[in-house]
Amino acid sequence: MRQTRLNEAYRGEIYGIAFFQHMLSQRPEQATLWQTLVSVEVRTAALLSVDQAVSVSAAARAALWHKGVAQAGQWDALPWPELLTTLIDWVTPYEQRYREWAEADPQLALVARHETAIWQALKDLSQGGDGLTPLHQFLDDYSL
Repeated sequence: MRQTRLNEAYRGEIYGIAFFQHMLSQRPEQATLWQTLVSVEVRTAALLSVDQAVSVSAAARAALWHKGVAQAGQWDALPWPELLTTLIDWVTPYEQRYREWAEADPQLALVARHETAIWQALKDLSQGGDGLTPLHQFLDDYSL
């Protein structure tokens, strides 16, 4: 069960990297945010692949990448407040699921902390903050 969940999380990191890199290219006015989100996704993927020995095939990686870019392409032109609401609604069920995983299995804490940091960043942004504090805290806590 743990390995299945770790593999699912790793696939989500690939998707997330593609998603946030697309947003970075399309919405450079929030470059610091998007780059920091990419860094969180890359760091999590690296830790999962090293510490948990997860991986995906090149074909699966390409499909996930395409899917992430396609999803970002559907949302990249939304007005900022609507984009934030959409992203929060999108991330919330993952944050809840991963937190429940970690409560049942503490070895999944990395996965949960990663998603919670993203969720907290988006919530902070929606309340007028810059969203960077929870992302930087995650990166500080999970250095390579």
